Amino acid sequence: MKILVTGASGFLGNNLVRTLLSGAYEVVAVIRDDRQKDMFPDTDLLQLYKGDLSDVRALMRIAGECEAIVHTAADTRMWPSHSRQQFDVNVTYTNNMLEVARQTGAVKIIHVSTVNTLKPGRTKEQPGTEAFPEQQTEHPLGYVATKRLAQQMVLRAAESGLPAVVVNPAFMLGPNDYKPSSGALLQALQRGKVPGYTAGGRNFVHVQDVVAGIIAALTKGRAGECYILGHQNLSYREFFDVATGIMGRKRIRLYLPPWLASGYGFANVAWSRISGKAPALSQHMARAASEPQY
Repeated sequence: MKILVTGASGFLGNNLVRTLLSGAYEVVAVIRDDRQKDMFPDTDLLQLYKGDLSDVRALMRIAGECEAIVHTAADTRMWPSHSRQQFDVNVTYTNNMLEVARQTGAVKIIHVSTVNTLKPGRTKEQPGTEAFPEQQTEHPLGYVATKRLAQQMVLRAAESGLPAVVVNPAFMLGPNDYKPSSGALLQALQRGKVPGYTAGGRNFVHVQDVVAGIIAALTKGRAGECYILGHQNLSYREFFDVATGIMGRKRIRLYLPPWLASGYGFANVAWSRISGKAPALSQHMARAASEPQY
């Protein structure tokens, strides 16, 4: 099977491409920069395409012989809270890939969404499921808002007959996180830069488990359905205990109640306006971290 992978240089995309190649799949990997070529193994099974997801005609040409598309490309930034660029990447480019799938007759398109498009459970005993998509697209964080819009668009396309499947990864951790993205949390713990734990929690998963779920969705996923790709529900205190234990670092003992976490976020944002650097934690991120999202 020959598969087109967007966002191939990203955390998930790079792990996916490597695993597909090891399974003897042929891969057409879309990258943005020639310098990203060194991120991939040297094999005849891999074709690298440097391009922009705004160029639908070019994408149609390279997708012509592909039997499936996996759309992992996304702008996952939490700062700034909203931006036109993030809307273009997460919504407009998703629409472009749906058009490519329609025009090229690809057997299936797998859209990589996020669990943030589903209503979370407030306790571990009653976690959220795929049966309860979040219909409200407005959100203080542009990443969440745009991913909800994109998922709704994909599901509408499936209702119109496109073989489109949605996968919803939880908070991923693992290797090849070059940026880093979610791995920045582990780096902060390693450096002692996490001041305390909040009241919330979420689902954590290894990136290779997400990759396995995507590959399963290529053959088993049903058009118009969503699939959570997750593992373990942990409070932030529990997660920090596990992570610092593995690292050999001191446990995070300070509890940050919601009001204090939000205040810390506001202070970070204020300092970012002076320093010009993105805040490690904004008030919107702090509020989300204070909520159980299982």
